[in-house]
Amino acid sequence: MASTEQIIEALRAALTDNERLREQNRRLVAAASEPLAVVGMACRFPGGATSPDLLWERLADGRDMMSPLPGDRGWDLDALLGTAGGGPAASAAREGGFLADVSRFDAELFGISPREALAMDPQQRVMLEVSWEAFEHSGLDPLSLKGSPTGVFLGVSYAAYGSDVTHVPAEVQGYSMTGNVTSVASGRIAYTLGLEGPAVSVDTACSSSLVALHQAAHALRAGECSLALVGGVSVMPTPALLVEFTRQRGMAGDGRAKAFAAAADGTAWAEGAAAVVVERLSDARRHGHPVLALVRGSAVNQDGASNGLTAPNGAAQRRVIRAALDSAGLTPHEVDAVEAHGTGTRLGDPIEARALFDTYGRDRDPAHPLWLGAVKSNFGHAGPAAGLAGLVKMVLAMRAGRLPRTLHVDEPTPAVDWSSGTVRLLTEDVPWTRAGHPRRAGISSFGISGTNAHVIVEEAPEPAEASEPSSATTTPPVTTTPPVTTAPPDAGAATPRTTAVGPGPSGPGPAETPLPLAGKTEDALRAQAARLADHLARRTGVPLADVGFSLATTRARLPRRAVVVADGREEALRALRALAAGEPDPAATEGEARAETRPAFLFTGQGAQRPGMGADLHAAFPVFAAAFDEACRALDRHLEHPLREVVLAAPGTPRAALLDTTAYTQPATFALQVALHRLWESWGAAPRFLIGHSVGEISAAHVAGVLSLDDAATLVTARGALMQALPPGGAMYALQVTPDELAPQLVGQEAELSLAAVNGPRATVLSGDAEAAARVAGHWAERGRRTKRLRVGHAFHSARMEPVLDAFREVAAGLSYRPPTVPVISNVTGRAATPGELADPGYWVRHVRGTVRFLDGMRALADEHVTAYVELGPDAVLTAMARECLGGRAAACVLAPTLRRDRPETRTALTAVAALHAHGVPLDWEAVFAGRGARRTDLPTYPFQGRRFWLTGAPDPDAGDLVPTVLAQAPHHAPAATGTGAPPGGTALPNARERLAAELPGLDEEARTALLTGLVRRHVASVLGHTSPEEVPVTRDFGELGLDSMPAADLLTRLQAATGLDLPATAVLDHPSCERLAAHLAQHLADGVPGAEPAASAVPGVRAEGLGGLFLRACREGRAREVHELTAGLAAFRPSFTDAAGLDRAPRTAWLCDGPDEPVLLCFPSFVWQQNFYTYARLASGFRGSRAVAAIGLPGFEAGEPLPASVDALAQALADAAVRTATGRTFALLGHSGGGNIAAVVAARLEARGTPARALVLLDTPAWGGEHGLGGERWGDAVQRALVERADLVARAGDGTAEAWITARARYAGFDYAVPALGTPTLLVRATEPLPAQGAPDPADDGWRVTWTLPHAVADAPGDHFSMLEADHAAKTAQAVDDWLRGPR
Repeated sequence: MASTEQIIEALRAALTDNERLREQNRRLVAAASEPLAVVGMACRFPGGATSPDLLWERLADGRDMMSPLPGDRGWDLDALLGTAGGGPAASAAREGGFLADVSRFDAELFGISPREALAMDPQQRVMLEVSWEAFEHSGLDPLSLKGSPTGVFLGVSYAAYGSDVTHVPAEVQGYSMTGNVTSVASGRIAYTLGLEGPAVSVDTACSSSLVALHQAAHALRAGECSLALVGGVSVMPTPALLVEFTRQRGMAGDGRAKAFAAAADGTAWAEGAAAVVVERLSDARRHGHPVLALVRGSAVNQDGASNGLTAPNGAAQRRVIRAALDSAGLTPHEVDAVEAHGTGTRLGDPIEARALFDTYGRDRDPAHPLWLGAVKSNFGHAGPAAGLAGLVKMVLAMRAGRLPRTLHVDEPTPAVDWSSGTVRLLTEDVPWTRAGHPRRAGISSFGISGTNAHVIVEEAPEPAEASEPSSATTTPPVTTTPPVTTAPPDAGAATPRTTAVGPGPSGPGPAETPLPLAGKTEDALRAQAARLADHLARRTGVPLADVGFSLATTRARLPRRAVVVADGREEALRALRALAAGEPDPAATEGEARAETRPAFLFTGQGAQRPGMGADLHAAFPVFAAAFDEACRALDRHLEHPLREVVLAAPGTPRAALLDTTAYTQPATFALQVALHRLWESWGAAPRFLIGHSVGEISAAHVAGVLSLDDAATLVTARGALMQALPPGGAMYALQVTPDELAPQLVGQEAELSLAAVNGPRATVLSGDAEAAARVAGHWAERGRRTKRLRVGHAFHSARMEPVLDAFREVAAGLSYRPPTVPVISNVTGRAATPGELADPGYWVRHVRGTVRFLDGMRALADEHVTAYVELGPDAVLTAMARECLGGRAAACVLAPTLRRDRPETRTALTAVAALHAHGVPLDWEAVFAGRGARRTDLPTYPFQGRRFWLTGAPDPDAGDLVPTVLAQAPHHAPAATGTGAPPGGTALPNARERLAAELPGLDEEARTALLTGLVRRHVASVLGHTSPEEVPVTRDFGELGLDSMPAADLLTRLQAATGLDLPATAVLDHPSCERLAAHLAQHLADGVPGAEPAASAVPGVRAEGLGGLFLRACREGRAREVHELTAGLAAFRPSFTDAAGLDRAPRTAWLCDGPDEPVLLCFPSFVWQQNFYTYARLASGFRGSRAVAAIGLPGFEAGEPLPASVDALAQALADAAVRTATGRTFALLGHSGGGNIAAVVAARLEARGTPARALVLLDTPAWGGEHGLGGERWGDAVQRALVERADLVARAGDGTAEAWITARARYAGFDYAVPALGTPTLLVRATEPLPAQGAPDPADDGWRVTWTLPHAVADAPGDHFSMLEADHAAKTAQAVDDWLRGPR
């Protein structure tokens, strides 16, 4: 029996558990009813209302926003208006609510080719831009959301774009399905921005966007997404809606919606788009996002079996309103206004008004009536966007404290009894005062199919005080494009809701503020500068630091960049206006970010020191001050005088004079450089390489982790003290001569003279005895060469250093060394120092005595593709030297000194920050602004650079732009001097190759590359659908231009025809920009262009009577097994390798995209047909920027390559290639179809070695030898037939020159790829559709699907065996793979 104490303890536990359950229940209930915060808005509505601010200006002015029927869409206006031969008008209205320039779209910003943009429904285009603006208005960089669980909920209906065009070119037809299917409208936003929450397109007609908001609310509260973009869009590409409603007598004759008016005579149709960004209120507060308003509740229902499919149902409207009030936890009297559906019809408006009286008006005090309005009276009925139009209007009205009037009301409709006064129509503007509760409004939307929605919004709560300073955020006003009006004090101006950035300033802080701007193109960058200048000129009270911080942290870091470093508003405006005009300004730095900018830090040597160096940085940046002071404390243990006092002493004082003595110069330089490195490190700059000059290499070794601070301090002070103790004398001269020119004069004088440094191609330093050195310098001065005696007290790097070498060796031997974490380029060897060298005391002795090989070191960095060089030292000494060392390569690099003599230190340092950012070096901008108390503020949104895209049946006289009839115009009609082109079909002009062959031999390397760049640029423009090669940036990655697998294959075919070269299929992938591909062609064409014409064939590269042609013929005739046996026999006559040593070159690797995440994906092509690297190009697009993806070629598919003799030899070679390609990173193996079987045997080989891959991914790969093996009747034959049908496309993208692939595939198909049990986690991604040859799937028979017999996880991807890697299906396949790689395995 339990004791009393046990019973009491049990009761206590039960009570505790009950309390825990109550608390958990309270949290769940609160989460289920938590309001949503509207944190950003964007819109485009008729009448030029291209932003919320501009919309509010027009609503507040009571402006009619209608316009005549558009004349730029190919509509037959005469027929529509009844002006053709006096016939009846097809449209009752001559005006409507139309968006201006709806045909214009910034395709380049979103990486969409002109051809695809032309095929896209303008609703998709508009929503991409509006979504971008909405995220920016939320204070979110749209590109920063990639990989986040952000949802997209979009109200949209089918618009029939292109349905009135009789002929659409084949180049556009390939994009028509995804361009017009409404499900893609939301998916395209998610795909383009990399959003991984739900993406849902909602079509309930007029109620679509409010239904989308309702769904978003549920998804947010259920945790399906953490942030949601909710949108609605309506564009009329054809006049069908106008014509249909005219036939139904539902159109207002004057094109105006007279909501709730006695004169109501029908609706008026409009176009528009709106987007709001919403999240849970608690999340918005935690993240410091602006809160513009709250969504308190929402409800959706259906009319059901009512008095007609399209007739409104008052009872259903009453139910949905009451349900929304219940959802919000409010009574009807706590809502002040309703934005009605209000279409202006005689039937619908009275029904809606009565429902409002029965819900909101019942028992209401007439002194506080429900105010009723409808934005449709301003610009018409925007269909799926109408609900969000009302929501945006009410949020703006809440913030302004003013309810705008409803237009076109002669008098309220007599069909409604308004006499009670509890519901009143807004025939005039009304101040919106608070009636004992926050301002609240309901918004109604009723779909023509009977789906009703009602949403209740509430004004934003007072901002909560920030609990602690962390990241900077504030609530911006509703400005997107530059603001036009200022709201009244009662509501308009937003109250900043901020969190300071980092700790407060420790000192005066830097006087200058960086203002980073970015655009996809130069025109966009200049337009952004103009917008920002106008914004700053108007908003004079906003601190410049807030503007700079907001630019840096809330705007996308696009490739074309500029940074203005200004000490005040006046300088900022001057520089911004110069930037906008394309004029230089000393405060502005411009550049273009490349795909990868590899930075190196350069550490200055002795001689650049100056009194007070770093003093301004010490005062402005706490990180620098702390690091400098720490370094000084470590050095002071070895010095007579405190180093900090020596460095910061006033010029001309005895203490300052010590700085020019070697014993203090070297430690002081070291302390400064360590502090500069820590400052750059805090700003997020991560060098890929380090190089010092003389004593600067000790600083490099320390920051690379080779030496601790104490050991580095010991080494550098000993070095300086020992040198200082040497007898004075000797001399050093800088000479304008090459090392080879100087060498003969040193022969026989090794004891007197030494080559101290090679600082450039014609820049050497001579060191040694004064008389001998002067004699040599005089010799060169007499010959007109520049010479300069250096101000030094000793002849460094000469024989005069030898007396101290033993003592220095002893010091170095007493230190501890570790391998470098960053490669250090050695002064001694001119290449990357090995860990063993840096840990050898003898190395540091040779470093004192030997030649400083700076030129060789710089060339080594250039060979490593370093393109950004940052000097860490008191002046720009190495910057100038580095530029000379790089020669012509310097033009493509950024060289930035952190400090310069006689220049303000903080400005110089921030200008270096500007230079690195402008050229693409990643930085932590929050850290750059740390200590300033900067806050996020509103900014102008992105200036889209739209161009016209509209399908018409004839050339467009207004555009000179892309239309179907001019798509086929080849951009090759430029003079031959600018490069030879070919028409879109891919056949070279009759003498194109001959002209190219004649021109190239007479050109130097630069001219040859320029010629070929023009050629590549024109072909890229053609395959993408640009009308001018000038629209194709030569340095931009092809993936960013929208060039995916099939256009890439088309480009390859064109270039082969134009040059006569037999290019590998991976040429476009290996050299993914016009500039790089042209350089590749130039290398192969250095000796002229082969003139032989390629063989004509229906399939590129295959002659009808050759082996390839016969193989295809046999496959088409169903004799694939016969031809396989023959080709397998032929394969025996090809050279083979039995192990990896038998390969004369490693399997070729093509990197498809880059990214920081691991594991990287290494893909193996399938062997069942011609090897195709492009198979994975679309898949890789889904990982671009997040995870690196590479394709590894199969040996033997190229002519001249040996075939593997066995599957073991193949596995060994490919396992070696995988490890080599991963370069130390973790990796996963991936293969599609037969490529998956190869990936499996490679995985098994790596396991046997004890170095397994992180994961194995099989894309629709069957278990080898089973029912679905490649020899299986059903699956194998279906794949074979599908490949024959795709032969043309596969050959265009295929790898394997000549016909080597035919025997290669036979050899590979003969191997046994069965593997034992694998420990490597495995994912099988299966296609959800059968191949056509497999027939329609039988629900009772899943036999058409591949199976894998070993343990594995399963995911499904849309499409069949091939299409799962094509078009938009590839993104879903990539998502399935990425989700699995990121999850538990």
